[in-house]
Amino acid sequence: MTLVLGIGGGGTPSRDAAACLVDDAGRVLALVAEERVAGARCGSWPRRAVERCLELADTRWPEVTVVAVGRRLPHDSPVRRPVDLLERIGAPSRELGRLKVEFVGSHEALIAAAVGCCGAPQAAVLVADAAGEDGPVSLWRWQEGQAQRLEVWPQTCSPGQLMDETARWMGPGITPGAVADLAAYGAHMVPPDPGWLRVGDDGMRSLLGADARINHAVAADLWQARIAEFAGSGPRPDRPARQLPMDRIACRVAAAAQTTVARVMQQLAARARRLAGTDVLCVAGSMARNEHVMGRLERPLFTAPVPDGARGAALGAAWTLSPPSPAQLMDPYRGSYAGLPPAPATGRTREATDPARVAELLASGQLVGVAWGRSEAGTRQLGHRTVLATPTDRTILGTLARVSGALPWRPAAVIARHRAHLLWAETGALEPYGAGRAPLTEQGQTQLPAAAHRDGTVLPHLLVETGSPVAAILDALEAGGQPPVLLTAPLAAPTGPLAETTDQAVRGAGRHGLDLLVTGAAGEALIRFDRSLPWRAAPAPGARR
Repeated sequence: MTLVLGIGGGGTPSRDAAACLVDDAGRVLALVAEERVAGARCGSWPRRAVERCLELADTRWPEVTVVAVGRRLPHDSPVRRPVDLLERIGAPSRELGRLKVEFVGSHEALIAAAVGCCGAPQAAVLVADAAGEDGPVSLWRWQEGQAQRLEVWPQTCSPGQLMDETARWMGPGITPGAVADLAAYGAHMVPPDPGWLRVGDDGMRSLLGADARINHAVAADLWQARIAEFAGSGPRPDRPARQLPMDRIACRVAAAAQTTVARVMQQLAARARRLAGTDVLCVAGSMARNEHVMGRLERPLFTAPVPDGARGAALGAAWTLSPPSPAQLMDPYRGSYAGLPPAPATGRTREATDPARVAELLASGQLVGVAWGRSEAGTRQLGHRTVLATPTDRTILGTLARVSGALPWRPAAVIARHRAHLLWAETGALEPYGAGRAPLTEQGQTQLPAAAHRDGTVLPHLLVETGSPVAAILDALEAGGQPPVLLTAPLAAPTGPLAETTDQAVRGAGRHGLDLLVTGAAGEALIRFDRSLPWRAAPAPGARR
């Protein structure tokens, strides 16, 4: 068996770095972000992620035939030769002369990741990112395993950068996803179209112009000026991030930005389908993570569980050289194994997991963490590293936000069984990845009050796997006469990103105040935390006391 190692993060040390290992049939053996292995966000090459991928696949460097990098080599990269890259990602010196290195364009890599999850012989592809070697927005036709670029637009036309700069204008702690959620609080203001981005018969137009020499840094400054002009002469939002829904100017700016990108993406989607001659659409890039936009695009619609960033680039680069055959929805659980459950200790007890009992405790308002099996490859919580809560009580949202580190006004996602479909409109192939928001039905708004965002939508993830502890808990809820639906939020490590291992999950759950943790290789152990005792999680190895 020959293996392809995909690298995301490009030719420079990247805060967002990842590695992906696929076999000669395109099967994803492992997909790991560097920050998940490090236990904290850090700017580095994905050396530890590569090691973890090889470990998960139970293989070694001699089995790897080629390293595929998910972007072309930047002109300012410290990597001048392929061997420089191989050394930085940990390739043994004896392998340096044998290994091949292939650089794949960033959009080409993201396209391969998206169409690899599609399964259709022909598709239109819309890539809308914050940046790109040739331009941040491009339309493609995918047919017979080949991608043909139809149109491309310069940096000034990037909807992804517009959302990035709107988030930067609002201040620390705000992400593009938060801007999209905040827009619902300004929708009643009916913001006028600021004319930032438009799509006409001749293609995209931007208020920043169409000069291809304008790079990302210059465009950032231009967007900041335009956003400030739209906001008026007043100061930038001075409220803390948790209070932004009370800032009328911030809500109005967020609504203007989200309305602009939603309209532009719908027009670009229609244009891509018309030019490619097919109704099947794949979306890639940072705008594919805008669940509000994705939920409004017409079906059939596909994306990858990792549609952008280093993870998407690593997956797509590997699939460019070894595509899946046949293409199909990807198993999103390609990260590290949770490991064995911990032994009982002061402040916590351990018992066998009883799904019916866990369902009862959830219904009573307790928070339950889950860390079992292999972790999610992407950033969404799909039932393997997550915090669960009842969707029937809105008062639990504040506690859930505190535990997960989220802003209290941002909506929680839900995880459910297929039988919950009557509670919201279907989102098709987006549901296994929790990639698109859907309007709640009247029944859904009544039964799931804590799941509804201000705009009446919900972000659903339909659990298709069987035999998982979350599936068993959802089935127990339904057997008890309740909807098989739960709120889901990130299960954080004590510091940094999501918990990856059982040890991180236990220390994080204790520190953040969870009541219970379902863990173990198969979710067989239930950890109870004694909330009457002060909990001080042990510091991570190498951390300062």
